[in-house]
Amino acid sequence: MDAIMELGFFSSTVSATLQLVKKELFVILGADEELKKLERTLLKVQVLFDSVKAMQHYPLDYKMQQLWLHDTRCVLLDAEDLMDEIALAISRFTPDDLIEGDEKQLRNSVLGSLKLNIPSSIVKMREQLEDIERKADANFMNELYRINQFQSISKLQSSSLVDASCVIGRENDMEEILSLLANDMTNENFSVIALVGMMGVGKTTLAQFVYNNDRVADNFELRIWISISGDEDAKRITRSIVEAVCEKSFESSDMDQIQVTLRKVLREKKVLIVLDGMCNEDENDWEILCLPFNVAAKGSKILVTTQSMLVSEMVATVPMYHVRTLSDQDCWRIIEKGAFSRLIPDDSKRSVLEEIGFKIAQKCNKLPLIAKMFGNVLRFNHDEKKWEAILKSKLWELPASRNILSAVKSSYDRLPSYLQRCFAYCTIFPPNHKFSRHELVKLWVSEGFIQQSGVRSAQEIGGEYFDILVQRSFFQLSPVDHGNHQVFRMHNLIHEFAEFVSDGLCIRVEDGMSSPISNFKDVRHASLICDDVQTEHLNIFSKCDRMRTLILFSKGGVTPVNIPNDFFGKINFSYLRALNLSFSKIREIPEIIGTAKHMRHLDVSSTSIKKLPESITNLNGMETLKLNHCIYLLEWPKNMKNLTNLQHLEIDLDTLKRMKSMPSELGKLINLQGLSAFMVAKEKGRRIEELKDMNYLHGSLCITKLENVSDATEAATANLQEKSYLDTLELQWTDAKDDREGVLAKLEPNEKIKYLTIEGYGGTLFPGWIGSPKFSKIEKIIIKNCICMVFPFLGHLPMLNDLHIEKISKLRYVDCEPKGDSPSYQSLRALTVCNMQDLKEWGVLQAGDMAKLEKIEFSECPELKCLPRGQLPSSVKCLIIRNCNNLKAQCMIPGSEDWNKIQSIPKVEID
Repeated sequence: MDAIMELGFFSSTVSATLQLVKKELFVILGADEELKKLERTLLKVQVLFDSVKAMQHYPLDYKMQQLWLHDTRCVLLDAEDLMDEIALAISRFTPDDLIEGDEKQLRNSVLGSLKLNIPSSIVKMREQLEDIERKADANFMNELYRINQFQSISKLQSSSLVDASCVIGRENDMEEILSLLANDMTNENFSVIALVGMMGVGKTTLAQFVYNNDRVADNFELRIWISISGDEDAKRITRSIVEAVCEKSFESSDMDQIQVTLRKVLREKKVLIVLDGMCNEDENDWEILCLPFNVAAKGSKILVTTQSMLVSEMVATVPMYHVRTLSDQDCWRIIEKGAFSRLIPDDSKRSVLEEIGFKIAQKCNKLPLIAKMFGNVLRFNHDEKKWEAILKSKLWELPASRNILSAVKSSYDRLPSYLQRCFAYCTIFPPNHKFSRHELVKLWVSEGFIQQSGVRSAQEIGGEYFDILVQRSFFQLSPVDHGNHQVFRMHNLIHEFAEFVSDGLCIRVEDGMSSPISNFKDVRHASLICDDVQTEHLNIFSKCDRMRTLILFSKGGVTPVNIPNDFFGKINFSYLRALNLSFSKIREIPEIIGTAKHMRHLDVSSTSIKKLPESITNLNGMETLKLNHCIYLLEWPKNMKNLTNLQHLEIDLDTLKRMKSMPSELGKLINLQGLSAFMVAKEKGRRIEELKDMNYLHGSLCITKLENVSDATEAATANLQEKSYLDTLELQWTDAKDDREGVLAKLEPNEKIKYLTIEGYGGTLFPGWIGSPKFSKIEKIIIKNCICMVFPFLGHLPMLNDLHIEKISKLRYVDCEPKGDSPSYQSLRALTVCNMQDLKEWGVLQAGDMAKLEKIEFSECPELKCLPRGQLPSSVKCLIIRNCNNLKAQCMIPGSEDWNKIQSIPKVEID
C-alpha cells in the first residue's frame, strides 16, 4: 500500500481512514505481502534505471545499455499503469463498505471491477522487474560501481583569453558591465556582479572581454579567472583561486590552510575574480567561499556567470545583469565571419550564399554559440546545396553540435529524474508555444509526475518544480501576457533538446509529419497541430496503444480544429490520462469516454458540446474538468457527485448562467481545489451549503445568485472563513430587490483574501467586517451595482492599493476621514469612481491620507461637485475626468480651488 501512496497514485487529500481501508482491502484480496515485495523491487529498479541513464556518457556497452534502458522504461511504465488501475478500482470503496460488507462479496466486487487477478498480476509484474534487475547485474553493476569511484564528467572549461574581433553585437552590454566593475556600489570591501542567462547566450564571452579590457586591467591589481566544472564546492574553488594566484599546485587538502593562504594573498589588494559557469546553489557553501575576500581592498569585485537564477539571487550584491540574446542580423555577422574567414567566394556566389546564410542565422534562435557553430561548419564548404541541406537539418543532426549538446545536457543532467521527466514532457508543445504555470502543473499532476510527501498538495509541489525549471533557464517568461497572467515559453534550442531527450516517449504530429519515432508502441504523450484532423493523423495515433496524453493545437492558433466522426473510434482510451480537445469543433463526446479509466484531465473548453455523457461520472480518478466558454452546454451529468477525486472544475460564469444551475450535491466533492464559480439555487443539493466542506479551494471563487440564500443562518453554512487558500472572492447578487445585510455579514471570507468584489448587494449598510484592518492582505476591492446610503470606510486596510467603485445608487457622500490618529489609505495607488449618478461629494483628505495615490478617475458622476476636499497627494501622476459636468466646470475655472489642485499633476484628461 505504501508503494501506491509514494508513487502518487492517490490524492494527498485522501484521509488516513480511507488509506486504512485500502490496506485492509489488500489484505482481503490476499495481495498485501505481494504488494510489499513489488514495492521494494519497483523502487530498486527505478533507482537503478536513473543511475544507468545518468551514465550514458561513460564507455559502457552502448547498445546493450540502450536496449536495457528501453526495456526497463517500458516495464516501469507498465508497472505504473497496473498500480494506477488497482488504486483507482479500490478507491471506489468507502469505510462503510468495509464495515458493512461481507469479505467474499467485497473481494468479488473489487476483482469484478478490475477484470484482473490482483495477486497474480502483481507477482507477474514483480517477476518482470526482477528479470530487469538481473540483466543489469550481469551487464552494468560492476562498471557502475567503478564509475562511481570517480568524479562526474567535466564540462568543457573556459579560459580568460578571447579574440575581441569575434565579439559582435555586445557593445552596450560591455559598457554596462564595465561601468558596474568601475563603480563602488556597496560599503563592503568587495561586491558581486552576476551575469545570468541561458546556455549559449554569451555570458562567458562577455566576461572574457571585460576581463581583458585595458580599463579593467588598470583598475585591478590582481585578476583571477576560475572556470567551474559541475557543482564544485567551496574547497575546490578556493584551492583553484590559490593555485591561480601562486601559479603552482597547492598540496594541502585542509580547508583552513587553503583559506588562510588565500587570505594572505588577497589582503589589501584590489582584485577581480571571475567565477565562470557557477551552478552550486548551496548558500552555506557560498558564504564559506566568500570569507577570505573580506580582507581585499575596497572596490574589489567578483564576477559570476551562471544559468541559474537561484545562483544569481544568492550571490549578487547588486541587481543581477540579464544577458540578452542577439538579433538575427548579429547572428549572421558571426556566421559570416566564420564562413568566409578562409575562402571568399566571388560576388555572385556570395550573394546566393548570404541569402541562405541569413535563413540559417534565423535557426540560431538568437544565440551566439549556435551562430559560431554554423560559422565553423560552413567555413570550408561553399557549396550551395550543402548550405541548403544545413538549413533544413535539425540542430542535433549536425556533428558540430556536439559541444552545444554537451553544454545543454550538463544543465539537464543536474536535474533530478522527476524534473527531467517533467521537462521532456514539454516536447508535445509546438515551438514557441506559450503556456501558463498552473496549466502545465495540472498536466504534470494528471500524469503522476509529482512526488508527493506529507500534507502538501501535488499542485503546490508541481509549482515548485516549474519554478526550478524557470530559475535554471529551461523555461522563459514570455514578454506577452494574457490578461495580466504570466505566460512562459521554451527557447527553440531548449525545445529541440527536450525532443532529443524525450527518447520516443513523446510525439508531435503536424500535417501528417511526426517527430522521429522508431516504435509507436513506446509513445505515451502525443499532440496534434492542425486545422483538420485527417485519417492519416488518426492512423498514427491508433498505433500508440499505450498513449497517456493527447492534446490538439490549432495550426494557426485561431481557427477551431475540425474533428471527424470516427475520432473516438480510432483512439485507444484505455490508458489515456489527459485529453485536451479545447478550441475544436467537436459537438458531442460519446459514452465511450467512460472507458478511459485512467483519465485525470479533460479539457473541452471553447467547443460546441451540448452535454457531457453520463459515463464520464464513472471516471473516479478525474482531477481536472475544464468547460470554459462552452456556449452550447446546457446540462450536467446526473451523478457529478461521483467524481470524488475532482480537484479542478473550471467553468466561466456566462456558461454557468446558461446552464441555470450547479450539479446536484457538489458538496460531496470535498477535494476540489479550483472552482471558478458557484451558482446558488433554492433547492436542496444546490444551496450555498454545498460549499461548506470545500476547504481546499484555491485561487478565485465567484458565488452568484446570492438572492437565493434565504437568511443569515443559511449564508453561514458556506463556511467561507475556513477557506484559507482562496485569494480572490466575488460575491454577486443578480436581483437586489431586498435588503439582506445579514446574508453579507455571514459571508465574511478568510483573513488571507487579497481581492474582493461585491456586486449587486441590496442592503443599505455594509457589515462591519468590510474594511476591518484584520484583512491585512487585501490589495483590491471592487464594489458595484449596489444600493446603499453609507459607504464603508476602507482606509485602514494596510495593503489596499486599488479601489474601484461603480454604479452605487442612493450614495451621495463618501467619507474618507481616518477613524483614529493614523492617516488613511496608506497603500492606495489607484482610485476609480464611475457611473455614480447620485454622488455629490467626496470627503476631506487630511495630511498624509492616500500618500501613495498615483491615479484618480471620475467618470459618469453628473452630480459630483468637486474633487476630494483638502490637498491632493503630491504623488498623483494622472487625473481622468469623463462626463462629470459639475466637476469639469470647477476644474476649468482659473484660480478656483480645484483648478489649483490639478496644476501640479503631470497628466490630466478632462472630457
